[in-house]
Amino acid sequence: MANYINLKAHVVSSRSRQLRLAIPMLVLTLALVQALLPVANAYASESERTRFTVYFPMDLMSGVYVHPVDYIVPLTTTPVQAALEALIAGIPGSPFMTSIPTETKILDISIKDEVATINFSQEMRNLNVGAPGELAVLTAIANTACQFPNVSKIQIQIEGEPVESLAGHIDMTEPVGPNWDAAFRPMDDVAQHWAGGAILLLQSMDIIAGYPDDLFHPEDEVTRAEFVKMLVEAVGVPEGTSASEMPFADVASHWARPYIERAILTGMIVPSEYGEEFKPDEVIPREEMAYILVKASDAYRAAHPEIQFAADIEDVTFTDSESIQAKYREAAQESAKRGLINGYPDDTFGPHNGLKRSEAATVIARMMEIKGDKVFLQKPKPGFAWDGGNLYVLGSAAAFEANVNFRIRTTEGTEIFESYSTSTNGMGWGAFGICVDSRVLSGKDPGALEVYLIDMRDGDEISKHTFSLE
Repeated sequence: MANYINLKAHVVSSRSRQLRLAIPMLVLTLALVQALLPVANAYASESERTRFTVYFPMDLMSGVYVHPVDYIVPLTTTPVQAALEALIAGIPGSPFMTSIPTETKILDISIKDEVATINFSQEMRNLNVGAPGELAVLTAIANTACQFPNVSKIQIQIEGEPVESLAGHIDMTEPVGPNWDAAFRPMDDVAQHWAGGAILLLQSMDIIAGYPDDLFHPEDEVTRAEFVKMLVEAVGVPEGTSASEMPFADVASHWARPYIERAILTGMIVPSEYGEEFKPDEVIPREEMAYILVKASDAYRAAHPEIQFAADIEDVTFTDSESIQAKYREAAQESAKRGLINGYPDDTFGPHNGLKRSEAATVIARMMEIKGDKVFLQKPKPGFAWDGGNLYVLGSAAAFEANVNFRIRTTEGTEIFESYSTSTNGMGWGAFGICVDSRVLSGKDPGALEVYLIDMRDGDEISKHTFSLE
């Protein structure tokens, strides 16, 4: 079996920090040149800090990937071990938690001829994943270790003994190299799409996926069953719950039956409103979408009291409101007040238009309070209360040169430090992640976290998200 890793993913290019003041043509030239350079993820250290990237495994419906998260930690002389320990620890509450048992310890790391032999404790034997999951974990370990200049391959041991495989699916008898092409990034047809930020985040949470051609088809219309499935996954209705009896004759053997059952139990779907047939494969009109969406929003808000949802928008009107069916009219208005649906540029709602896949992703992301312009955040969300631990920022962005900036200020407004993270796609929407180790902030009176982009035209800070750390 080949000892390298071959995943379905895309190329991630290294790009320099965004220039605030530069001649536009020179900046553009540099960006184009850098887009052709190979990946380079070596850590950088400052006087008090070490920086490295941790690659978290992602075994999703859409494929197997790794998600890079940039870590800023206190200065360390053992960055390889520090990075791998961060991988094992995972990110609390993230959609791509590491599959490695958190009790696992790194007993020793030795590097010879650019091969890092990593000796894990016996808990690593409890890794319980299928072939795709094992591939994702192995790639995560290899990429995380091989970003450092003196490591090009890894060899894994458990309790000092060589292992042939981590979970019985992939041959590891020979040293394994990294796969930089595995970085999580958008499907090709949404990388430049207006809804790409929302689509990418929902994909990372396994709420949506693409088609067998590895595309999302954002302008295709959504069926009733597909929309219900997305909503149920987003709300987090537990698997295994089922209605005592399926009231719809045309759903008895349908692929979406488990999701429709869960939607019925949570009140998103009321059987009496549909009669004997649900018509799961029929394109769902926007007016019905709004009706179901508001119910799902109620359920999501009840399940997440920690999120500070935006205040209602007053005086929302649609010029075609009279064409909305009476039973859906109030829900359409409510969905607009909650900021879930904006309508069309001509101030119409389009109640009878079929819902598009891009629209479905957008309204579901907004329901989850994932909003923004060119920066969408999955973590943290409004209402975030810092507990004094590590600070994590996970999201998607459409940033020039792929650079997403962040700054931490004191309670008095003084800047503690400013840095950046590089997203996985420099010419459109890409994924990014940041972790600031709590020890870096010890004794520095942190008061606010700011995440933003720099406008290449004039150096202004745009698409800013601000969170209190007090």
